[in-house]
Amino acid sequence: MARRPADHLPLRAANAALTLAVVSVLVLGSLLASVLGESMSGLAGQLGTIGLQVLAFALPAVLVCWASDVQITTALGLSFPPARVIVGAILVGSSFWLVNATFIAPLGLELFGGREELEKMSQHFADAPLLMVLVSTAVTPAICEELLFRGAFARAIAARTGLTSAVVVSALVFAAIHFPLARMLPALATGLVLGYVALASGSTLAAMLVHLINNSIAIALAHLAEPDSSGAEIATPVWMVMAAALTVMVGTALVWGPHRASRK
Repeated sequence: MARRPADHLPLRAANAALTLAVVSVLVLGSLLASVLGESMSGLAGQLGTIGLQVLAFALPAVLVCWASDVQITTALGLSFPPARVIVGAILVGSSFWLVNATFIAPLGLELFGGREELEKMSQHFADAPLLMVLVSTAVTPAICEELLFRGAFARAIAARTGLTSAVVVSALVFAAIHFPLARMLPALATGLVLGYVALASGSTLAAMLVHLINNSIAIALAHLAEPDSSGAEIATPVWMVMAAALTVMVGTALVWGPHRASRK
């Protein structure tokens, strides 16, 4: 029998995928840390991180589609976005990281502390080749996390309650897995943007593009920074931040267009 071309998963199936993902992160993450220990900063750690994301995020999303007898590409929103959405996604991804780093990330540190924890996490990647770091912390998350959080979870919620609640709820859950606490606030802001892009455009691939560009720029700059510098302490010119904020607004407007048209 052919799989049904449903445009979303049943909410129960999406919740099952999310539960499986959380359990997998806790179990596999602990196992990975205990086995590798200090080697987490090397090639083995990077490969382990990639494997963890595939098993914990991408696999549950695909499995629940199979178990629910729906077409994976349709249910997870893997349609190729139009050129207008691609341009909007590029604009958002290339500029939102600066807005986040300037306003949201420092607020997270102010509220929750944890600067030393974040610096220790960054040190895990300092000695690894930049290309490998980008694959493990930008390319793989852009694919695997979007399949689960925006492809499976947010689309299932949107079908039941609408776009706004789906964006907010999926962003909250997305932030919850980005511990320590200092990371959760910028992750929440990023999750809101990614959820909006995915649902407003109708394409999870658009959110993947934003996620990929956003993480790649932020991680590359952090990796190439001087050892005594910190992203939260760099004095960014006001005009640059304002230009980034304006670029984000233009990008989100471009993404919104197809959604509005499809709702008429």
